[in-house]
Amino acid sequence: MNYFKKLSFGKLSILSRIMHRHHITIFMIHGVVEPLNQKSWRPLRHQLSVQNLSKGLHALSKYYHFVSMDQAVAMLTGQVALQPHSLVLTFDDGYRNNFTHALPVLRLHKVPATFFVCTGHVERREPFWYDRLDYAIQHLREEQQVSFAGQSFLFKPGQEELSRKTFAVLRQLIKKQKTHYSETMHQVNLIANSLEDNSGCCLADVFENDHSTAIMSWEDVKLAVDQGVTIGSHTVEHSILDRLDDKSVQEQLIISKESIEQHTGKQCSYFCYPNGNWNNVVVSMLKDSGYVSAVTTDKGPNKVGDELLALHRLSFPEVF
Repeated sequence: MNYFKKLSFGKLSILSRIMHRHHITIFMIHGVVEPLNQKSWRPLRHQLSVQNLSKGLHALSKYYHFVSMDQAVAMLTGQVALQPHSLVLTFDDGYRNNFTHALPVLRLHKVPATFFVCTGHVERREPFWYDRLDYAIQHLREEQQVSFAGQSFLFKPGQEELSRKTFAVLRQLIKKQKTHYSETMHQVNLIANSLEDNSGCCLADVFENDHSTAIMSWEDVKLAVDQGVTIGSHTVEHSILDRLDDKSVQEQLIISKESIEQHTGKQCSYFCYPNGNWNNVVVSMLKDSGYVSAVTTDKGPNKVGDELLALHRLSFPEVF
């Protein structure tokens, strides 16, 4: 699927339409920002700009039909005829900028979307661990070396590109750890505390007003639902499910589902695997918990008859 990045959009569209006429493609997006508003700091991780989101939707709408998750599931299960060239738009993590920055663009282009939220972060008003590390690293007052899983990482103030590369390696190493997720997060918190001591600041003190990292409130979620957005679960704590025991997995699935249903008054039928990690045990537990479908980060389109609880996705293309 690398052609989504390598080809011009015109060639991409022609090739994709020929190859996947009877498939459904699901795109994933995380943060959506307005770069001009990022004056104090800018995360090292990539974020989609409002302009590129709008340009992308405009270009895609010439060739494809945007459908909701409800419509996609109905087509994939054969309940209704599959509409050729169908696309679904999903947003992971529940960043407030999905509501404040992305939703106005979605409404302008009349595009339905699903927002996957981590209910624990919504309720406790806490930033994600990767954003917390990112903020501390970029505000270091002196160089610092941190260790994780037997590897050392050196961060130096004022060296953004080096920090970007080093942080990317550390972030992936954390995500790939095979230990119980609670143990991994304990180690991450120790690293974050140390970096924050060095920087003299922490993201938690400012993130409520931060365009890049703030999480939607339940009020934001309800307003998004009122404007046609579907809300799905991304667990309670963005937990990587195949690194948890069965009891903990069940809690992440059920508690998040019940919280969403309680605050929105809508059935929560859709799930998004944090980090894309899934296995057959988790799929079975999702079914037992009442979820209808779930999305992974496995690349590719989806066809009628595919496992609804392991749907494929692609990153939103930015080559137009």
